[in-house]
Amino acid sequence: MHKNTKAIETRYKGYRFRTRLEARWAVFFDALGVRWEYEKEGFELSTGDLYLPDFWLPDDKLWVEVKGEQPDDRYHGMLSDFSEDMNCAVLLVVGIPWENQACLFARDSTDCGAGCYDNKRVDIFAVDKGRLQLMTDKDSRVDRDRVVYADFWESILDIGYMPDPIILPIVGMAIDVAKSARFELGETL
Repeated sequence: MHKNTKAIETRYKGYRFRTRLEARWAVFFDALGVRWEYEKEGFELSTGDLYLPDFWLPDDKLWVEVKGEQPDDRYHGMLSDFSEDMNCAVLLVVGIPWENQACLFARDSTDCGAGCYDNKRVDIFAVDKGRLQLMTDKDSRVDRDRVVYADFWESILDIGYMPDPIILPIVGMAIDVAKSARFELGETL
């Protein structure tokens, strides 16, 4: 986006989203039955940076940051610092659900040794009772896909394995609902 260009503020469910893209992600979460809070609170990081995450998913103990374009390395570093400072997971999503790139900033709380730091590719592949399940691509450090479950232990992300993850129809439906949502004149879900 050009420096002098400003995104159009979008209203949805009583919230004033800074961008239509953020509102589409709110629609996506709603379609999945995932509870969310928008801009719950801001933080001052140990580096002195100020950060206001876009979404907090309380049932998943997951912060979500929404961007229209892939941010630079400095911004990625800030998200990693936030994850470290807060001892929690942060999911960066870039673009509309789910034609996007995503990056997970988290720690591995298991003994599997695969680690889960700053994964550059993450997909939502299933939802179980309003809880997200995220899958990372194959990585040179492991010999199979890593599935990042939204089950947390002391707010640190657990990693599990699933050889053949199943993309549930509800995820595809939620993508369609989010992409087709209209916000003009109060025309929302």
